[in-house]
Amino acid sequence: MIKAVMFSPDEWEDIQSKLDSIHTKLDNIQKSPALPEHWLSNREVSELLGVTKRTLQRYRDGGVLPFSHIGGKIFYKVSDLVRVLDKNYCSDFANEGSKRA
Repeated sequence: MIKAVMFSPDEWEDIQSKLDSIHTKLDNIQKSPALPEHWLSNREVSELLGVTKRTLQRYRDGGVLPFSHIGGKIFYKVSDLVRVLDKNYCSDFANEGSKRA
């Protein structure tokens, strides 16, 4: 069953004004630049993951962790770390061995 809702001209104008305001805010959000990617140093990642710097070197050499190398310093994107951790996440320990065959 279809119901009709009636608005006075003032109410309709108020609704249109609010919708225009929402539309403008959404446009501004879409046009604003995305938050910059956060980067961590080799030391920070080593401490965060609880692994040695040598282990991080093996991860880089093996293509496990993407990185940036600038002037002798190594940096990692937080999003890359999260992606690698999610990719290797094992929720079922009983089947962990079979997943890594």
